Amino acid sequence: MSDSPSEIILSDTPPLPAVPHTRRQERRWIVVLLLLGLGSTILLTMFAGVAETFALFRNANPFFVACIALTQFVRYAAMTFSLRAVTRIVKMRVPFVPLFEVVVAAQAANRTFIGGAAGLVIRLAFFLRRGMSSGTFIAVETIEDVASLAAVAVLFLAGAAIVLASEVGQALDARVFGAVIGGALILAFLAVALLRRRALVEQGADALAQAVNRVVGKIARRNLYDARRVRGGVDDFYRALALARTAPGRV
Repeated sequence: MSDSPSEIILSDTPPLPAVPHTRRQERRWIVVLLLLGLGSTILLTMFAGVAETFALFRNANPFFVACIALTQFVRYAAMTFSLRAVTRIVKMRVPFVPLFEVVVAAQAANRTFIGGAAGLVIRLAFFLRRGMSSGTFIAVETIEDVASLAAVAVLFLAGAAIVLASEVGQALDARVFGAVIGGALILAFLAVALLRRRALVEQGADALAQAVNRVVGKIARRNLYDARRVRGGVDDFYRALALARTAPGRV
């Protein structure tokens, strides 16, 4: 082994640290999202009609507009409290204000882009920065969605009972409500049956990761698939579900 000065210097030199995301880069992404939102707003206004849109603004009742804004604020606050309670199940404490900002940003992204994928990506990026694994994040989202679905189901059943008991309900076909309730119960049963088959979940997660890698890998021009990370994500997912069973009151 040679002890030349150049080799000694190279061996003692620490690796260069990764370049962190700067505030300028974050602001650039915010500007891009704002421009996309503004562009979509202008496009929708043109399709709806500029005169008709401004007429709606002029005839809007300020009281009802304030009520809508207050209701949305309360809704976002409730979503933040719900998400914060679920994150405590997986032993992670997140301050209310940053989490509220993420919830508002995610909902704004969902209103700008079609579907809920944009908001999901924003929440994922937030929790990954705080050290949460992808599997735990999926478990958190699953637990929150199940709790929200249960709450919505209670409201739906209460509303359906009131409608069916009224004069309006006599003109409706009860089989429609029965089909909706039966379909929801079947989907819930299938979801529970799938989660109880861990091997099948691992195969599905692996197939999904490979499918995503085929698309994203071509864009990034490198292989992003790692079987160990996929299995680790599934392990974290089931570990988080096990923690949720120990604290059902929080759910």
